[in-house]
Amino acid sequence: MLSVLWRRSAGKRWRWFGFGILVLGYTTALLVFSGRVASERRPVAEDWVAEVKARPPPPLEPLPLLNVVEHYPAELVRDPFEPLPVGSPP
Repeated sequence: MLSVLWRRSAGKRWRWFGFGILVLGYTTALLVFSGRVASERRPVAEDWVAEVKARPPPPLEPLPLLNVVEHYPAELVRDPFEPLPVGSPP
């Protein structure tokens, strides 16, 4: 019984095997060509990095002026750690 099922699925096995070979071929080609392209672009990128590092840094923006608060009426504000008086709104 198993041998019959094994023979019937032989076409599917070969189809998956072919698909696997196809994927392996595409992956290999992708890796080979991407390595070749990366090696060709490396000198251009290194030249660009050297050019950017050779530039003088841009000047810093001046710091903004701070607004100084002259008086804060803290004595008019309720202490947040004291319990509320009974009957007062929250």
